[in-house]
Amino acid sequence: MKITSRQLGRIEAACCGLAEFAKNNTVATTLVNTIREQLDEVLADFCSRQNALPNEADLCEHHTIAEAMPELAEDIRAYGKKLIANGGTIQEVTDAILKEFDLFKFEFAELLDVDHQRISEALQGNPRSMYKAKFAEFFGE
Repeated sequence: MKITSRQLGRIEAACCGLAEFAKNNTVATTLVNTIREQLDEVLADFCSRQNALPNEADLCEHHTIAEAMPELAEDIRAYGKKLIANGGTIQEVTDAILKEFDLFKFEFAELLDVDHQRISEALQGNPRSMYKAKFAEFFGE
């Protein structure tokens, strides 16, 4: 099945809207995270194909976010450090970064050099030790 950038963006926007309604509902939060995981896989698939669809080529030119946009990586690092200094937990900081920078989980995972599943676990309040280590390494904490 092919999906366009516009379709992917609309699904992600709908997912973000649902996330607002799901804040106090663990079942709905799990469902939203499942949708986000599928979106991340679809976008990752775009980059793995030789013939990227129109408008996806710019997402796939570079191998990592840090390589593609080093200034964005530094902005994320600075923002995260500020949240951590104000007492933000790994779960809160991860969630805030995804929202503030409009990132897919796989993009933030790529920046930290972890599997995108680790982001989902952190968002559910269950970060693995590897995620904690990579998180601390990236933010210098």
